[in-house]
Amino acid sequence: MLTSMLLAALLAPAEAADHAEAPRTAVDPAADLSDLYAWRTDDTLVVILTFGWHIPGDGYIPFNEAVLLGVHIDNDGDNLPDHDVYARFGRNGAGEVGVQFWGMPGVEGTLEGPIETALDAGEGRRAMAMLADDPFFMDLTGFVDTMNTGTLAIDSTRDSLAGTNVDAIVLELDLAEASGGSDNFQIWATSGRK
Repeated sequence: MLTSMLLAALLAPAEAADHAEAPRTAVDPAADLSDLYAWRTDDTLVVILTFGWHIPGDGYIPFNEAVLLGVHIDNDGDNLPDHDVYARFGRNGAGEVGVQFWGMPGVEGTLEGPIETALDAGEGRRAMAMLADDPFFMDLTGFVDTMNTGTLAIDSTRDSLAGTNVDAIVLELDLAEASGGSDNFQIWATSGRK
């Protein structure tokens, strides 16, 4: 399960999406990557990884403890990660969900705390895990009609994903540290199960 993209740090925001699942992926929502968004603001690189697509009230329990999420950054063009940022979830004795991040550029050790809380590593470096409204827009009816007729039929007021949620991790990284000073670098995401 790999979502990949090339990010030109000085250009417009970039994103990658994955919404059509293979049978084994579809039955494992906690490890199912949805979208990867990345953009820069001044000297900060913001990365959002969404995963675990679900409908409110469907009984899905977010933030599975057996799933390891990774955001990987290649800043020298060799297609190998120069930075691996990982996130893993856990529960305390009261059943409250927490998250642990490690491998953030410029951050020694781990950053951990409860979900739905911005975890501050100092100097503008932050991380968070949260439940979010799915930001991906899709007019499935319009898409199918367009494919069947050859005439564009997308309706911007019709969102087939409205009312669905995703789990998300959000990273705010120092742009120079993450990019290694390069104007072009790659970001991709992985998920795995123990």
